[in-house]
Amino acid sequence: PVGVPSTTPSVVPSTTPSSNTPSTTPSVNPSVVPGHPTKEPSASLAPSYSPSTLPSGTPTTNVSDGPSQSPSGTPNMTPSSTPSGAPVGVPSTTPSGTPNMTPSSTPSGAPVGVPSTTPSVVPSTTPSSNTPSTTPSVNPSVVPGHPTKEPSASLAPSYSPSTLPSGRTNIIQSAPPSSSLVGLSNALQLSQQNGVTFSSSAIPSQSPSVTPKRIVGSTVLPSTQFCEPLSANTNTCSASDSEPFCRPYRQTDHCAFQDSFLSLIRNRKDTYTSDPLSLRSGGYWYDLIDDKLGGKLFAEEENIASPALKYCSANIFNGLDSFVPPASGGFVVKAVGFHSNKGIFVLPQGFDSIELLSGKVMSKADVQDALVASRAARVIIEDYVSGESPNTLPNEYKFHMFNGTVGSIVYVSNPGTPCACFAELDPSWNRIDNEGCFSPGNGPVTNGQCIHIDRTKKQPKQMKGMDLCSSVPPLDPSLLVKLTTTAQTVSQRVGVYMRVDMFVSNGSPIIGEFTAGHTGGKVHCSAPIDKTTGCADSCHLGKLWSGNGGTLSHGGPSTALPTSLVGFSDATWEQKCATKMASIKSP
Repeated sequence: PVGVPSTTPSVVPSTTPSSNTPSTTPSVNPSVVPGHPTKEPSASLAPSYSPSTLPSGTPTTNVSDGPSQSPSGTPNMTPSSTPSGAPVGVPSTTPSGTPNMTPSSTPSGAPVGVPSTTPSVVPSTTPSSNTPSTTPSVNPSVVPGHPTKEPSASLAPSYSPSTLPSGRTNIIQSAPPSSSLVGLSNALQLSQQNGVTFSSSAIPSQSPSVTPKRIVGSTVLPSTQFCEPLSANTNTCSASDSEPFCRPYRQTDHCAFQDSFLSLIRNRKDTYTSDPLSLRSGGYWYDLIDDKLGGKLFAEEENIASPALKYCSANIFNGLDSFVPPASGGFVVKAVGFHSNKGIFVLPQGFDSIELLSGKVMSKADVQDALVASRAARVIIEDYVSGESPNTLPNEYKFHMFNGTVGSIVYVSNPGTPCACFAELDPSWNRIDNEGCFSPGNGPVTNGQCIHIDRTKKQPKQMKGMDLCSSVPPLDPSLLVKLTTTAQTVSQRVGVYMRVDMFVSNGSPIIGEFTAGHTGGKVHCSAPIDKTTGCADSCHLGKLWSGNGGTLSHGGPSTALPTSLVGFSDATWEQKCATKMASIKSP
């Protein structure tokens, strides 16, 4: 074995071992006792004790600078006596100096733990100092019966301990796992395990019955290989929060049509825009909640929290004349039929105060003129919900949902400010936007095992006026569970693909709106790394779409029409608004 002197030490340890490990082993580099690594694993989740039984397999990795020939016999790892207790891992006495590796005389007996037979060939390398020159730079990996390497950064040992750690460890995950997306079953498991999931490479073969609690979140910055770094920011973003970091390259991917998320969105929009009656005959109604008023009615029927509706009107030229602002509290004016922040006016203090998105003071007449200029046809007004501090907007969580399965999460930080930015994450809150963003190309075109992504143009473009965030702050696991559960409830009721947009107020999810056509099918930034092929899988949302059942053109199965939406498509918007306004009490 590597690191064992060519002759046997002359001094038998004076302390009788209380276990398989000699209690007088030096605390530094006790590498002369075959059968034990030189130190305990340093990873924060590694058990603080050695497994009670040894792995049955034989290490397959050889140290490059080991002996030129292997021992003719296998060392006997069985202790000469039964340990009376568990090893304490600390020598009972401290060595006064560096162990002398050269024996002064022949010992009268064989030390415990040394092979019963002497190798027939003595290693050709003679130690040049007290430390054998053939000791590997990493813990010895050729000692029979022990792991071949230290635990990796995956935060779990490469073997299953026979007992569980006695304590729980809180850590922040520093890198996203390479595993494929977690679906509904793992989202439920997330709840059962205090909001924690592990990548497949980090799961022991025998799962512990108690999972250490972790704070979910990734502090890894986006890769500048696919994202153009921004110049030094002159804003006043908090150092502890996300801030714009780089402008993602927009690249063309060549997924097959049935796996091209953006192509499927475009096709679906064309279908229900040109022939909405075909949706009803097929039992589909997702377009009705893409309408802001229809979404309000649906959320109310399903008892899902959303900002209270205060007013609606189809008279865009003077529709605000009839609106009586509440005596206290702010409100948000939204033009119907637009997405992102277009046609939205956030007024925490009401009219004649600062509008958050523009930073300007706006009167009722100013907002009315802006609505007319936007060519909006309809408008709704709802309660204002504050962010973490007064007069701010809350961060947004946009879930790509497929009949209960989370595809990915778009996180928007500091909306409506110079610090606004976004990130795309998997269901366990690990970043999957490190490959930049994608637009659809003709496919399928492959590059080896991977779908071809044309990275030659590298055009940096913002996503809805935002750049990619720097690090994403950790998310409370219980909040992630609440957000996921709310998104799943909506998604299973709708059936087909739908983006569920939420924010948080007082620790609880609030529905913002439902979006059937993410970016109009122009761009997405979700590309987890396939753990089998190592490919950036920009087609994975499309695969969830095509595997969601129902009709491919709609993205999932049909479900029963909500009672609140019966007749919604037959009535004019003026009639819909009048019916809803009749049920709203005066402020």
